[in-house]
Amino acid sequence: MLQPTPHAPYSPPAPAQHGLLRQLAVGVRARQWWYFLVLPAGGIAAGLWRPLQLEALAALARGAGVAAGCLAFAYGINGLTERHTDVDPRKNPWIGQTPAPGAMATLTLLALATALGAGLGGTLPLVAALISLAAGAVYSLGPRGKRRLVFGTLLNVFIFSPLLLVAPRAEADARALGWTAVFAALLLQNQLIHEQVDQDEDQAAGAITTAAWLGPAGTRFAVALLGLAAIAAAWRWFAGPVAAVLSGAGLTATVAAVGPKEPRVRRRGQRSIALLGGGLAFAVDVWSQTAGRP
Repeated sequence: MLQPTPHAPYSPPAPAQHGLLRQLAVGVRARQWWYFLVLPAGGIAAGLWRPLQLEALAALARGAGVAAGCLAFAYGINGLTERHTDVDPRKNPWIGQTPAPGAMATLTLLALATALGAGLGGTLPLVAALISLAAGAVYSLGPRGKRRLVFGTLLNVFIFSPLLLVAPRAEADARALGWTAVFAALLLQNQLIHEQVDQDEDQAAGAITTAAWLGPAGTRFAVALLGLAAIAAAWRWFAGPVAAVLSGAGLTATVAAVGPKEPRVRRRGQRSIALLGGGLAFAVDVWSQTAGRP
């Protein structure tokens, strides 16, 4: 029987039955995705950020709410469906739990409410939210896309990237396309390392992930190519100052992702660098696009 990795021991919880709301509050795993709630800012017109307008903050708040609903649904149903195959309760709090009656139905209602909230912000936010919700469902439910080679890895792009466009004032312009392309490349880097972290339990569950299929050397090569793709996208869609910052972030994140350290450490480093670099690039983007305004 598989045991968790020895570098981070834990005491498995005894099987327990908690109430529905408590299960869902923990089971949607907000600590694993809260930092993605800033993504809707990338789709909002730069002119609303400098000088800062209340409209931009309101749009970001509504977009973050939609993003939270999409991610809570995706992570919640993934935890439910993987509770018999995951081995680390720090990753999946549903391990050792008997789902309370109505857990899946409540998550489904959450998805519907999220789509409704997105639709109130316009057609583009609604379409983006529906893509994210559908990808989250396909990833964990039938046909269990997570277990499909390459397809499962690419599904993450459709879960997370649409969150750039779920704010009411989102614009599907070249700028948003550029943010999506760079983000998708860095996201796939992180996903491949994540698959390395989970490789043993995925294989025990009968899933052959892209990272397992590529092997350690092939995964490092793919991560390096994705880093080059992020840099190329930065220069394709952004002006020099923004592209330079994104190139530095992409290169540094790639070095962290292919380094000699244990996959869990490499993943954490890549994610932190991508987050900080993306935030700095966004600030430079807003400043450069609004330069000269009073």
